[in-house]
Amino acid sequence: MGNESTTRNVHPSSKPTNEYDGNHVVAHTNIKVTGCNACIKLKVPSNSVGFEIYDFIEAHNHGFVSDYNMDLTRGRRQLQFSDKEFIQNLQTTGFGPVVAHCVQSSLKGGQRLVTGSKTDFKNHARNIRYCVADANAQMTVDRFTHNMSHLEDFFFQFKAVDGVLRSIFWSDGVSRCNYNMFGEVQAFDATYSTDRPDMIFVPFTGVDYHKKCVTFGAGLIHSETIDSYKWLLDAFLSAHGKQPRLVLTDQDPAMKQAVSSVLTESTHRLCMWHITNNIPVKLKGEIQVNEEIRCRVNKLVWNVFIKPETFESRWHDLIDEFNLSENKWLKDMFAIRESWVPAYFRDIPMCCLMKTTSRSESCNSQFKRELQNDTTTKTPPLETRLPIERHASYVYTITIFKEVQKEITKGLYHCARTRVDSTDGLNIHFINHKDKHNGFVGEFKCADRARGNIELLQSLVDHMHQIKEKIWEKIPIEPSYNTNSAIIQDLIGYKLLEQFTTKPPTGIKNKGSGSRKRKIGPGEKAKKTSKKPKRFCAKCNKRVRGHDSRNHKKVMEEK
Repeated sequence: MGNESTTRNVHPSSKPTNEYDGNHVVAHTNIKVTGCNACIKLKVPSNSVGFEIYDFIEAHNHGFVSDYNMDLTRGRRQLQFSDKEFIQNLQTTGFGPVVAHCVQSSLKGGQRLVTGSKTDFKNHARNIRYCVADANAQMTVDRFTHNMSHLEDFFFQFKAVDGVLRSIFWSDGVSRCNYNMFGEVQAFDATYSTDRPDMIFVPFTGVDYHKKCVTFGAGLIHSETIDSYKWLLDAFLSAHGKQPRLVLTDQDPAMKQAVSSVLTESTHRLCMWHITNNIPVKLKGEIQVNEEIRCRVNKLVWNVFIKPETFESRWHDLIDEFNLSENKWLKDMFAIRESWVPAYFRDIPMCCLMKTTSRSESCNSQFKRELQNDTTTKTPPLETRLPIERHASYVYTITIFKEVQKEITKGLYHCARTRVDSTDGLNIHFINHKDKHNGFVGEFKCADRARGNIELLQSLVDHMHQIKEKIWEKIPIEPSYNTNSAIIQDLIGYKLLEQFTTKPPTGIKNKGSGSRKRKIGPGEKAKKTSKKPKRFCAKCNKRVRGHDSRNHKKVMEEK
């Protein structure tokens, strides 16, 4: 800088204009310029180190900012690295910048003690999005590639077409170990989409010894087509090396064809919930009758103890009882009964572990959380004096033991021996079931330890000021690694490149997604209608829903 002085002169102006400073356009400002001459002028002497003050004007022609409004000054609105890191950490856990500012206000004792306003917090979150922008896909590929090179048993595979990301599959060491232990039965569903770049998320889930969800892997696909599902299942087999015994999906035809062509050794089963939930929609008539049909159908199809012949006989009786022989949807569901009714899977081991894809839905909502399943070494409370119950409490986990305990209790109190036959010297007992109508974190702060001792607290503050002065003495100006771009790259843990080989896909939509607003189906409408009070119909001579004496004839004709 030589002998030149650094001076800032502020002149009055009633009409501020936009100016270009070489990097960006400076926007209009609402700050009033009063022509205040207060200043301090410095220069660097030629034969010494440091600065020399050669002019100082102390008098101001305006009032100072009050202590209560100091948080609105330009200096106090400059976010520090710790503030930007705090915003980023909360964003990764699903909380936005406004919530981050509210949390800071609560922690520091008020909004005026927080560095930066809500707008500054939102602007920083926006800067992170703009900085990442089209680098999102490349960041994902590079990070998974790094994990595959440095983490044992981590598997990753992706597909790109013309430089645009199409599909991803990954599975870490824990997921692959889970599959070796619990991979006999699995479910995967593709009814979820990510925030950016809106790819379709497909988790592969199963059930462990605690009847808790375990993840076998996850994928992101560009579209719900046969080719996308085939690629995803091929990548799944490349990671795990063996096919599951039973695969559970919804009624997506593309998914069905992909499973049959790739998982040739697996049995494909449809989600029962998606089918039974359509009963109110597919059946016409009184809501009360529909509810009765639904209860009867659910009681029949969810029964895991009957044989296929018994199911078919009871199904036909049910259809005849309610005169539903002409219902096309029920005919179609009966035609594919071997794909979703548990009676046809009773010969497959562990077929009843999962009957719906709700495990995948639960896994999707908790995918970013760490699942910890605690158990205990104490013997759980026993309900009988049978030795078999005590033995079960030793060999099973708590969750599974409760299921076994329930069956033991039912066998003791709700079953009876009807007769005993003797064949070839062996006694055969016939049992009839009675029908029944439910960390500790090793960290502490010095201020917490000394909060009752004023002298120690003052000594702590003095030491902190001394450390701050040493740092400011060694680093007098803002270093290059504290620029906004460098800070964002440190926060996201990725060095942004000028060019990317993999770009994120665009224009992705799930099947049936037309708008961001959730559509209310006929089943949900029927449930809402059922809560409304019944109206008296003079023609029917009773209280009913959906009509009265004025439109009785029209409604009856439609039925």
